[in-house]
Parts: sequence; C-alpha cells; structure tokens
Amino acid sequence: MNRLSLGIDTSNYTTSVAVTDRDGNILADERRLLKVKQGEKGLRQSDALYQHWQNLPDLLEGVLKAYGKDLAVIAVSTRPRPVEGSYMPVFNAGIAAARILAAQTGAVLLETSHQEGHIEAASRGNAVAPADPIICAHLSGGTLELVYSSETEYKVVGGTKDISYGQILDRTGVDAGYEFPAGKSIDRLACSFSP
Repeated sequence: MNRLSLGIDTSNYTTSVAVTDRDGNILADERRLLKVKQGEKGLRQSDALYQHWQNLPDLLEGVLKAYGKDLAVIAVSTRPRPVEGSYMPVFNAGIAAARILAAQTGAVLLETSHQEGHIEAASRGNAVAPADPIICAHLSGGTLELVYSSETEYKVVGGTKDISYGQILDRTGVDAGYEFPAGKSIDRLACSFSP
C-alpha cells in the first residue's frame, strides 16, 4: 500500500525534496543551496530557475530509488504565499517535476505555497496542531509577515512594507564577507558569541 508523501520546494535560494510517512516521520530530507557569486546579493529568477533544474535530478534520484514505488502524495510549492497574484518563476521547476512524477507514479498531486510549508514545518515537534488558530511570524529573504492561520482562514495581519528581516540579514552578512544568503552564517556567528 502506498503510504508515503514526497515534497518538492524550489524557492528562491534552495532546492529541497523530502519524503515523509503518514505519521509525519521524515524519511529523507535533501537540500541544495543555489550558488550565488561571492559579493553578490541575489540571483536573477532565470539563473535560479536554471540551477533548480540542475539540482532536482541529483536530489530526486536517490529518494525515488528508495521510496518511489510507495508514493501516495506528491506535494509541491507552487507560489511564495497562498494569496492571489503570488508568483515567482523559480517555483516552475518544482511544479514541472511534481507533475511528471505524479503522472508517472499515480500519486495525488497536492499544491501548496512556500509560506504554508514554513508554517507546517514550524508546527512539527511542538504542541501546535496545523489546524489550531495561531499567529505566525514568517521571516525570510523576501518577506516579514505576521500571518493568522487556522483550519478555515489564512490572512496577513502584519509585517513590513519596506525591507524585510531576511534582506537585512543577507545584506549585513554579505557586507561582512559571508556568502549570500547569509542567514545561516549570521546564526552561527550569533550562537558562537559568549560574553
């Protein structure tokens, strides 16, 4: 019986694939950061899209060999946020791969957004159930938003209108000599500090 789910996300700076069972256990988690030249503060969408197409076969090959015959669901991020007009070309790589795999395997295709994936991931391992009404802070390279999420409603209730938190971290990190995106490097630096 097919009981596994494959997730694909081709966001602005990471190609990601993962497999979970019906109990939510993560069986595979493969990611690859997109390459940004030293000193640069981002990628053009066309360059990012090309890198996703280069990364997906490498990331999917081992996952599909191990779990492909047991896939019941293929979930894919199709847009940054679950609101009308939310679009970035980079998600097209994941969408195409997911559609091909769903057609080949007979798995159900489930479309979601990158932001909803962050909220779902943040709810793992704590007392918050995905259907519980909560206010989430989504801090990434492109957004700083407060999102109200419940089983029946999803809406932005706050955030910045200018530069996002992620942009501040990335720009500061690049100016300090770290590679873009610089969030993980800034995190390591902050965690290494001792008074």
